[in-house]
Amino acid sequence: MPGPEENSYASKLAQQAQSKADLSYSYWAAGQAQGTSSVQEKKLTAEELEEQAKREKAANAKGVSVWNQAGTFEERDCTAYAKEELKRLMDNFQHESAAGCLQISELTSVEGEATVWLVRGSRRAGFDLTIEAAWTFSARGNDASAQGSLKVPGITPDDLDELGDMMEVTVKTTGSMQEPQLRKHVRGCAEVFAERLSKLHGLLKQR
Repeated sequence: MPGPEENSYASKLAQQAQSKADLSYSYWAAGQAQGTSSVQEKKLTAEELEEQAKREKAANAKGVSVWNQAGTFEERDCTAYAKEELKRLMDNFQHESAAGCLQISELTSVEGEATVWLVRGSRRAGFDLTIEAAWTFSARGNDASAQGSLKVPGITPDDLDELGDMMEVTVKTTGSMQEPQLRKHVRGCAEVFAERLSKLHGLLKQR
């Protein structure tokens, strides 16, 4: 039975699909159908296998499944791909400011879901991710440095402008710097962080 966090992910992703795709009740009803029917197995002839291969090739060229060649609606789970791409996009992440340099030293956790929808021939993508990372901050003009972690809970493409407000910052060592200032410096990377997530969104749309 899905937990509250899984239900939250599913709810947010459904909103991203429905708000942009103008979905009808028929799609919702199809998604709720739970009945199954027995299908008798049939060995395909050589001609039928050849025709099936042609249909698969044509469907792949259009980026749709064989069963959905009209491209009305299709949903694909791209969570594993999104996690790997995000790790790549966050590699060598740093943000320079007048105060110093903030670096993301490690992406420690990425949880959530990423989905691509094909809606009436048009690709749409969304994600709902909780991201945790370790950071280091080196002050400009002296040898002071600090370390800590950050967390961005439940971020979606629609939330990128508010990423700085959503970011939870933990300071582990201050390096003789003031903790409130350190939190401010870390949140200062929000714009760059959001740009990386925006790139991820664009990559998902190309899947």
